[in-house]
Order: sequence, then structure tokens, then C-alpha cells
Amino acid sequence: MVKIILVQPTDNVLGADGLVPGFQTDYSHSLERDNSTEATKMGSISAIGTLTETMELSMYGRKGDAGQKAIYRAIKDGKELKVWEVETEKNDEGTHDAKFAFAVVDSHETSSPVEGLEELSTSMTVQIESAEGEFMDLPAGLINFAKYGFQLPGETTGDSSNIVNSTKVTGITVTPDTLSLTPTDKEQLSVEVTPADASNQFVTYTTSNKDVATVSPNGLVTAVADGTATITVTSKDNPTITDTVSVTVS
Repeated sequence: MVKIILVQPTDNVLGADGLVPGFQTDYSHSLERDNSTEATKMGSISAIGTLTETMELSMYGRKGDAGQKAIYRAIKDGKELKVWEVETEKNDEGTHDAKFAFAVVDSHETSSPVEGLEELSTSMTVQIESAEGEFMDLPAGLINFAKYGFQLPGETTGDSSNIVNSTKVTGITVTPDTLSLTPTDKEQLSVEVTPADASNQFVTYTTSNKDVATVSPNGLVTAVADGTATITVTSKDNPTITDTVSVTVS
């Protein structure tokens, strides 16, 4: 079961998207209690101690990665970081199990070997304790980006803007294909890539009129003012493959 980590600075603006640190490789979440044991004539008894939660994440370095920068800035500036642990596979209720925590970044290490990719590792301690919850849905682009981050060296060639894959994208379908919104409304788009096992499932989102509706890199549409706009979703693997969403704001 694949889990991905999202982060967000605590001084983010309301409505801001979560950041996915790219090229995630290993992740662990551990819980420990500092229990104390005392011997009595009737046997040992244990006193329940304080709970400590730690999160450790490893990834390959990626220049300009906003998620990786957020982790670095948190430890550099001595600020807390919002962290989400999200399962990419849906549960029986059709949602994504998740944990949320305010965390303090204890360490952030960069390793630059003579050969190979730059490696980053970070350790975080949860403030108080994490909270369990659910994501109703995850943008396809976000899930695909996380999957891309879990690739092993040698599985593809080319950089992130020109990946050479064995399975090419032949089509994309975005839902819903029409939106009727009022100003300030938000709507998350969902994208299905064909074939399902295409190696590069990244997509980009653009709007024809940002004064009417904007769209985030993860496909979150925000209505701005009355009018019409077209959201275009484009395959990064093959930019000739697109799908559109008609947006009406009134």
C-alpha cells in the first residue's frame, strides 16, 4: 500500500494547496511511549508515559521542488510544518485514509554522492499527537506525481519534462466536463489516463480566462467572477492529447 506525504507551511494562505515533496522513496511513522516499570512484591507494574510520534521521509533531491523547500525552510526558520500522510488506494468506503499532524523538523540531511542522485532525508516529531481522518478524493495528478517519485533509478530515461516510457498515453478524460459555479466556489477535477498503466501520467491544467476561473496545478478550480472559461487538461507525455472543462460562473 503506497502512502504519500503532503506538507504545508503554517503561514500558508487560506485555500492554498498542499505540497507534495517530489521523488519520495522511503517513509516511516513510529509511535513510542516512555513507560516506566516499577517492581512490587506482587510483581511489576508499568506507568503509562508520554506518547512520542516521529515521521521520517527520504527522497531524491529535485531542483525547485516546493515541497522539499517547505521542509528545509521549516527547520531553517524554526517553524512548525503541517504534514499529511495519505494512502493513495481508497478504502472500503471509497475515501483515502489519512493522518494529519503539526510537526517540528528535527533534522534535514542532504547527501551528494560522487555518482547518482542527491538524496534528502528528514526526521520530524509530531506536536502532541496526529489526528486520523479521510480525504474524499485525491487529484489524479497528485497521485501520479507520487508514483513517479517512487520510481527506482533506471526505470525511465530523460528528465522530468521529457520522460521516455515503454507505455505511452493514448487518452485522458476529465470529470466533470462542465461546471456551473458562483464566485468563490471551488471544484476538484478528476482525470483518468488511458491506458491505466501508462508510465508518465502527469497532466497540466490551464485556464482560458483567469479573471473568471483559476485552476491549481492539482486541478482545483476556483470561481472568480461572472463569465465563462475553459479549463484545458494536457498530457505531459503527449501534449497533443487534451480534454476540456467548460466553466460558467454566475
